[in-house]
Amino acid sequence: MARRNAPADRLARLRTGDAATVAEICECDPAVRCRLRDLGITAGAPVVCVRRAPFGSPVVYRIGESDLCLRSDLAELVVVR
Repeated sequence: MARRNAPADRLARLRTGDAATVAEICECDPAVRCRLRDLGITAGAPVVCVRRAPFGSPVVYRIGESDLCLRSDLAELVVVR
């Protein structure tokens, strides 16, 4: 599958197959911010939307070499370009 550059500005808005780069994590609870960083979501990290659940959430993202599943409310906190 060819990766497309994402027109989205939030991780949650990526479509399956879209590729982007993490720009930042929005202001949120410090514990949530720390957890997202622990999962590898850091500025400059490459991300690809791998697949979506039937009702849209959760979504599987490939961050670097790892696949992780995020709910849409958490993915909305991540700004991508």
